[in-house]
Amino acid sequence: MGYNAMIAHDKFIHAERFSIGEVSKMTGVNSITLRAWQRRFGLLVPERTPKGHRLYSQADIELIAQIIHWLEAGVSISKIRPLLNTPQVSSYPLDNEWLQQQQALLHALSHVNASQLHHLLDEYEAHYPWLMLQQQLFEPWLRQLPQWLAQRQDGHGLSVWLKQQLDWRLKPAIRQKPSIAVLALPGSDDLDSWQLCWQLCQQGRAFVNFGSLPWPQIRLLAPRITPSIWLVVAGPKHLPLDIEDLDALPLMANNSELVSQQRGRYLVGQFAPLWDSSGCHQPLNWAELSQVLAHAGANCAGVNSTIANASDSDSDSDSDSNSESLND
Repeated sequence: MGYNAMIAHDKFIHAERFSIGEVSKMTGVNSITLRAWQRRFGLLVPERTPKGHRLYSQADIELIAQIIHWLEAGVSISKIRPLLNTPQVSSYPLDNEWLQQQQALLHALSHVNASQLHHLLDEYEAHYPWLMLQQQLFEPWLRQLPQWLAQRQDGHGLSVWLKQQLDWRLKPAIRQKPSIAVLALPGSDDLDSWQLCWQLCQQGRAFVNFGSLPWPQIRLLAPRITPSIWLVVAGPKHLPLDIEDLDALPLMANNSELVSQQRGRYLVGQFAPLWDSSGCHQPLNWAELSQVLAHAGANCAGVNSTIANASDSDSDSDSDSNSESLND
């Protein structure tokens, strides 16, 4: 997934010590997760400033890369500590933890157990980097859901209930002017839209979600937003759609680079690869989208900046006790 490469080439890599905010940007692991890895699992032992702020060394950065390596291999976060500094994944008998987590989510869904569902999701969001969580857990879990639901008499009811529960978890940045607009094409998957909005929330992005609003209404409302980026959830290509409608989506007038290069409109979701790539509508997977957002200069730069901005002070008296999703 490029975590090691990202860490190795980051501009902070030659400094002796790094703040928790810098480490979050370097590694893609948000501040809450870094604290959980230290406090709940004893995986990291950063130094402290006289005021109690964490300082991470180069050795800590390399340790984080190892943790990510084992997580990607399917090892539970609670079982990683004895494996640190172990050279090969093949030397450890793996029970794929990601598959077990998918089954746990399905169990909560089948029992319409909101408390269990949100408890699991809270744990996962606190313990895993968000992009890894999206690629290793949410994407495969949500892809298997339609077939799983179709085999059940209560499938429709469970689908409606789950969508409601997932929407409740979306917490976009609301104190910034939106620079991103989200649009769903005809036939697009609601769960693709949710994954996109969840990723934007995890990165602390301010956005407007037009959903599947009819084109005439979008034409009326969009000029009032003038976003720098349009993220369009793709539908099946055989459905009727004038591609000029996508090309005509307005971009922020003062963002001359985006307008001149026509790179402000992107297709995402499971149907995106079916569409032809062009300057105005480039299909992206979730990892590519993350890279685009990181370099686009949208309102909030950095990884999970809503959380990071609230917790960069990193003092045990406030941040640690209030920021983690689960109490120790």
